[in-house]
Amino acid sequence: FAYPGGGASRGMYCTETATLHEYSQARWHAERGAVFVACDHLGTGDSSHPDPELLATPEPLALANMATANGVLDLLARNEIDPSFGALVDPVRVGMGHSMGGGFLIILQGQQAYFDGIAVLGSSAFHTALPAPPGRDQRPRPHPARNSPDTLGVW
Repeated sequence: FAYPGGGASRGMYCTETATLHEYSQARWHAERGAVFVACDHLGTGDSSHPDPELLATPEPLALANMATANGVLDLLARNEIDPSFGALVDPVRVGMGHSMGGGFLIILQGQQAYFDGIAVLGSSAFHTALPAPPGRDQRPRPHPARNSPDTLGVW
C-alpha cells in the first residue's frame, strides 16, 4: 500500500504514459510479483471529500488509510479485483508513505501496528533537516510539543 505526499495523489506512483514506461514505481513492483496498491488520502485525488473539520488532525486520515487497506484486502481475499490473481488470503502487508504519507503511516503504525513492515520515505518521526546553502546551519530546529501554541493549526 503506497500513500503519496501532500499535494499529490496516487498517480505519483504510476506516471507512465502510452509511450514512456520507465517512470512507474507501481509497474516496477508488479513486475516483481507484488500487488501494488496506490491510495489517495481521504480528501485528496479520487477519494471522498468529507467536511474539512473532520480532517483537522492526522489521526482520522491515518485511520482512513487503514480502512482503505482493509477494503482492498477484503476484495483480494474474495478474488473480486482480478480473477487472474486468485484469492489472496493473509498476505504480507507492507505500507509505504512518501512525505506527508509517511507521516500518516508512522501514526497508523504506531497506534495500530497494522502493517507487517513499513517504508517511510522523505519524512521523519523526529524532525527533518532541510537542505541549506553552503555555510548555513543545516541542523534541524527543535520540534515543538503537539498542540502547543506553535503547532496549533499546522495539521
